[in-house]
This record gives sequence, C-alpha cells and structure tokens, in this order.
Amino acid sequence: MLAKLETTYGTDAAPTKTADAMFAMNVKVSGDWKKTERLAVSPNWGKYAPVVVGQGVKVNFETELHPSSDGSAAPFMGCLLQACGMTETLGAPTVTYSAVLAYPPAKSVTLWFYISGLVHKVTGCIGTFKIDMAVKETIKVSFDFTGLYSEPADLTFVTDPTFPTTSPFIFKDVTVNYDSITALIGTAIGIDIGNQIVMRDDWTAASGTKGYYIQDFEPKITLDPETESVATINFWNRLATQDHGALSITINNGSRDLSIQFENTYVD
Repeated sequence: MLAKLETTYGTDAAPTKTADAMFAMNVKVSGDWKKTERLAVSPNWGKYAPVVVGQGVKVNFETELHPSSDGSAAPFMGCLLQACGMTETLGAPTVTYSAVLAYPPAKSVTLWFYISGLVHKVTGCIGTFKIDMAVKETIKVSFDFTGLYSEPADLTFVTDPTFPTTSPFIFKDVTVNYDSITALIGTAIGIDIGNQIVMRDDWTAASGTKGYYIQDFEPKITLDPETESVATINFWNRLATQDHGALSITINNGSRDLSIQFENTYVD
C-alpha cells in the first residue's frame, strides 16, 4: 500500500513506491453508497432497484507502529495520523502528534493499494484509528478511512517497494501514570481516537459529494489493571464521582521511546 498527503483535497497525490510505501495487514475495501429507494407502484411483485445517488469508498487496514529514524523525520504513518485530524510537529529528537478538531479538515491522504491484480486509488481520505497494545506483542494501529469513489484498474503488483527499516514498538517496559499513580500493573491497553466521519454533500460536485470531514471525536482508553488496594487507587470512587485525571503511557524502546498522553480522563 502507498499513502501520501494531498496538496488539494480530493486530488491524487500520486504516491511512489520509493517514498510512500508502508506495511499494511488485513486490508478491506467496501463501497460507501448512498441509495434512494424507488417506491413507484409496480405491476409485478417486488419493487424497482434503488438508485445510487452518492458514492464513496471505505478502506480498513492494520499496520505496526514504527518509530521514525530520528526526530527530524516523520514515521512512515505520519501522513495517516494527519489525515485522522492530528497535527505533526518535527523537532529532533521528538516527533509530536496532537489531536486537533478542525473544519474543513486540514489534511487528507491519497491511498493506493493493490489487491488480486487490481489497484484501488482512493483520494480525499479522512479517517480514524485505534491502537492495540498487548504485552510482548508489537503495537498495532487499525485505520478506518473513507474517501472519494473511483473504479479500480488492472495493474500488476508493485515490485521492490521501499518499506520502513526501523523495528516496530514492542509493548513491554511500560510506565503508566494515571493522575500521578504509577503502581498499576496490567497486560493490555487499547486506544480509540473515535473520530466521527461525515459525508459533505455538494450540488456542484459531479457525484453530489464534496468530500468527508471529521465532525467530532470521542477518544476512549481501555485498560486491564490488576486489582489494587483502595489506598493505592480507588476506582469505584472515581467512577462514582467522575473524578478527572491525566494519563500518560510511556513505552521504553531504547533510543526511540513512545509517549502517549491524555490531559483529562475519567473512569467509565
């Protein structure tokens, strides 16, 4: 799969195999059709076929979370995170991504992916993602993108793409700090950024669809900590009072660490 940020929304960014290739697993593509039912009286049993009045494409896939080679360059999935409403700040030795809700969307991405002798080129992609972290496993990110419809074409598989050379993050040697409490022990953490993707209609567009944007987001974090004493942390009290606190997750990965931070969380 190839992915590249678009300069103009919906205009093919023409990703290349040498600069924009990335690992992708469990790739799925489906139509995002808007149909109008035809309720006219028919002289026969059944009813008339619906008419497709809006077209889009949904693309779902997983990839491993890799660090960048250094803080002056973005990781290979940087363009994907930006198309999910994240801002990117490069500043060696750190690359920072922050969730910012903006309308119209600040960034969109073009995806080219190759399946069974076909190439699907999907432009104007806006998405959401989930991060799955399990002890002694590579960290996985699941992306769900929606973009503008175009028909696939026959094309042989891309040969010799340039894939990332850094090793993926492994979920071990982790520090979880919840409201200054660092004694929690567990085996898995899940993060769902929860972007709500909405189709933007437009009567001037040939397809009737101008594009997609992020209407809102509702991040959720799932943890499985072992039971601790009330003196250490009283989850029941926090659930009852909806007491808020900051959460940070730090994965120590040698020279390239990963830190995920939430400023204001509550137990649900």
